[in-house]
Amino acid sequence: MGVYRSILVVAAAIAAAAPLFVFLYRSLRSRTVFRFTVIPDIPSLGKPARRKHGTVVICGGSIGGCLAAKICSDHFTRVIVIEQEAWALSEDARHGRGSRVYQYTSFHGFFQGALLNILRALFTNFDERAKQYDVGIVEMNSSYWLNGRCLRFLVQRTADNSFVFPSKILSTRRSMETAIRNLVEYVHGTVTSLKTSPNSSISDVDVRLGTDGGSMVNFDCDMFIDCSGNAQAGLKLLPRAVPADKSALLSNIRHTYSPKIKYSTLEFPPPPNFEEDLNKITVQYPFERHNHPVTYPLGKYPFFLFWSYTQDIDDRIIYACRTGTGNIVIMLGSYGTELPCNIDQLRMFLRDAPAGERSFPSWFFQVLDLLDPVKDDMTCTECKVDSCSRVFYERVSNALPRNFVALGDAMMRLSPRYGEGVAQCAIGITTLDGVLRRIPEGPHDPAFSKSFFSLLASRAGHLWDGSRLMDYGYSTTKPVAGEKLSDGAFLRWFVSKAAAVIERDDGVNAAFNRDWNMLAPSSDMQSPSIVLKVFWNVLFPAGV
Repeated sequence: MGVYRSILVVAAAIAAAAPLFVFLYRSLRSRTVFRFTVIPDIPSLGKPARRKHGTVVICGGSIGGCLAAKICSDHFTRVIVIEQEAWALSEDARHGRGSRVYQYTSFHGFFQGALLNILRALFTNFDERAKQYDVGIVEMNSSYWLNGRCLRFLVQRTADNSFVFPSKILSTRRSMETAIRNLVEYVHGTVTSLKTSPNSSISDVDVRLGTDGGSMVNFDCDMFIDCSGNAQAGLKLLPRAVPADKSALLSNIRHTYSPKIKYSTLEFPPPPNFEEDLNKITVQYPFERHNHPVTYPLGKYPFFLFWSYTQDIDDRIIYACRTGTGNIVIMLGSYGTELPCNIDQLRMFLRDAPAGERSFPSWFFQVLDLLDPVKDDMTCTECKVDSCSRVFYERVSNALPRNFVALGDAMMRLSPRYGEGVAQCAIGITTLDGVLRRIPEGPHDPAFSKSFFSLLASRAGHLWDGSRLMDYGYSTTKPVAGEKLSDGAFLRWFVSKAAAVIERDDGVNAAFNRDWNMLAPSSDMQSPSIVLKVFWNVLFPAGV
């Protein structure tokens, strides 16, 4: 009886403790999701906020400046965007005509689900605005092929046994920027200096109107936001505005490396009978399970292909789709391999692509054959990125004015290979909105800037670490001073080996998709169960 009584006591103790363990797990999970993702802050975007009387000055009117202006218009009585380019203030800018930046007309795949969620929360009619300005919101029917392995995007099976694929944004930068541009106060000029008050806040902003030689004007400032992109104007303005002891702390917080990545966009108009001919091409993807492929006509969805390799195999990146206007876009990237600029060179570029687990799909050459009649009407846009950088403001937060903020490329310029730049900016503006709502005094609180940069570093810092260390796998990359190309070797090895598990294991695939879409902490992909599955697959490849 004594033994049974002991077993009952232990069982009762476990049963009594179970709710506590569940509570502790949920609390820890909630804190982790808040600290490392913007998911808890998205529902508040665009909602009424307690308006703070004052003026926000935003340096830069590109995508980051437009989004920051939208956020700040919910919180402050006046928002001023200082933009160097006169074009940005014109009617052409409001209607997507003209060009200011080198990749303005290049197509971008904005693949992160969190980005679309943020934009839909921020703009109540975003889907209508997107349609108006040719920003495509398309079903991501194709999967990401890595080394010939299909890293399936999440799909849902419907009652009629068909599939629903996640929606993603496909657009040129021109269309995206136009769709999110707001009717706020724009000023054509250049921020020349910041003035700080005794309470360690930026009180005034000096602006030279127009181009060189223009008159000077001064704006009162309750919060200053650096959205100047790769110019990172804040890092140049702050040392002249803060005391000398604090200025010295700002001298070594910018890290840079050079990925030397090239990418190009080939855009074709649709040839005659293209839709009909496209539907004659049948493709097969293992959407549901590795052993249960899905077959459909290629013309059914706008997205064709996303194909790339890990660093140990090749440096080519291939991405193809149809745009909202019906044009066919093929985007290519490399870290050294010469990129094609016509359809014949493109065929050679793809035929030379090495085989991984599977060879490059032969049906894609049928698509190129269909494009032959319009090859002379093709346009080619080429870009090169020589510098990626991060400014570690969180490391010197005590030296910063309490009302200083930096967003997007002004704080972190990421490698374009992974298409995370705009999503990283969206993480920043969502974090800013949340901090403004949680701190009643807003930027007048002494801890405001420190709180913002600390939280943003937790939510976006892994994007810098991940893309940088993956780029170190290419011999052409010039690393951050003091770092080596061998840094991150284990991460690159793990990614290459994880591909086989992601392809076949539904649970790991779901974790990968949540990480890819920025809908869960990136640490989920390093959970003990996933790590064990990857190592098990290395030792026993048929065992997953």
